[in-house]
Amino acid sequence: MATVSLKPGTVIGNRYRVECLLGRGGIGAVYLSRDQAEEGTRVAVKLLTSRKPAGPELESLREEFSILSRLRHPNLVRILDFGILDDVDVPYLVEEYVEGVDLSNATASWTSREILRLMVVLCRVVQFLHARGVVHGDIKSSNALLGAHETLAENLRVLDYGLAVWREGARRSSEPATLAYTAPEVLLGKKAGPRSDLYSIGVLFYQLLARRLPFEDEDTGFLIQKQLQGLVDMRPIERLEGGGGLAQLLRALLEKDPARRPSSAEDAIRLMSVASGEDFTGVTGATLESYFSAGRFVGRERETAYLRERAGQVRENGRGKTIFITGESGSGKSRSMEELKVWALLEGWRVVEGSCRAGEERSYRVYREVLARTEGFEAEAQASQPGSTLFRLEENARVLSFPSFEPSMETAAGQFRDHLTREIVRRLSGKPTILMLHDFHWADEATTVVLDYLTSDVQAHPILVCV
Repeated sequence: MATVSLKPGTVIGNRYRVECLLGRGGIGAVYLSRDQAEEGTRVAVKLLTSRKPAGPELESLREEFSILSRLRHPNLVRILDFGILDDVDVPYLVEEYVEGVDLSNATASWTSREILRLMVVLCRVVQFLHARGVVHGDIKSSNALLGAHETLAENLRVLDYGLAVWREGARRSSEPATLAYTAPEVLLGKKAGPRSDLYSIGVLFYQLLARRLPFEDEDTGFLIQKQLQGLVDMRPIERLEGGGGLAQLLRALLEKDPARRPSSAEDAIRLMSVASGEDFTGVTGATLESYFSAGRFVGRERETAYLRERAGQVRENGRGKTIFITGESGSGKSRSMEELKVWALLEGWRVVEGSCRAGEERSYRVYREVLARTEGFEAEAQASQPGSTLFRLEENARVLSFPSFEPSMETAAGQFRDHLTREIVRRLSGKPTILMLHDFHWADEATTVVLDYLTSDVQAHPILVCV
């Protein structure tokens, strides 16, 4: 795909305002941006421009994004959002923005034991990913960060995980700095697997201990040849404290044949315990977390097909619908919404979300959230409905203050609800949109009345409301 460059001030997804280019890599460019729906919070927006998946690859991509967006681990940089860039049809990811230093620089003065502890933390993160069926695929110094003056291995942050679809398209043009971490079987054209990640961990581990990579060459052809056939010089490792055990550990991780490497990241941690004489195999909170959440979505195929079918009808005939998703706690309501969102974003829909909250004292909270997240739609709405009157929520302070009204206020309340509904529909009507209203069982009477208005008004526009 052609290179896409964004200018400062560009707004992505009607929400993320670009500030500057942070860098370019084999799979695309990363921009520092501000989330206008979250009070200008800094985020990193990554354009995935190395290839354009289609057909079966696109379906695989939906499943991949579905899993990645739900991963929660204290050492993983979270994926917050994703979508398709308008006009150029380029996918993008939105991640937490993390300021930090790559591991090579951050650990320059660390002892071998401190570095070993850091590798244990990294292995635990990788084990978490593998338990979710995700291969990182690009473990290297620049994809693992620590704060500028950070000395705690537990504060490691790992990014750029699970983007295999784009890496396969970009691998041939990879720079030596990336190829140096790539497992031999991947260089030979095989698909990256969990043991490929362990090889990359071995390369990084060696680099941090020896202060150089195990194989180096500016010529990519010679570098690949060394990776496939060369022997690693373990003398810099053997000279360190405990170097004999460390060298033995690294030989296992850097085996050319993946079948001869440790069988899992958990197995690698056991070897690290043996090499150091310290037990790192205890269960942590993050280890327990790896057995819950973010699993593959099964058993709801009929419901998923139904939601997609109704969305297709809305898009085809331009007439909106409202769908209520009900069930007991834990029955899969939220997960069904997540799966619909993943599918919709990759199909070019606009998705807007709002949530009700338990104990919310003021009414209309979910609609306040929707309005806050659609501020960027104002110009589009004006273009589609020129001369329309702007609705300002703050101008209705008296009505907003009361969830119920005296008879004398009912007329004002009715007018407010009507104007609020019309404003939401006006902002969303410019393109096919899915409006997701979460946790609506917490809604009060006033909030529910507005939903009744919405259900009626969206019927004339390509808007699917999921409650």
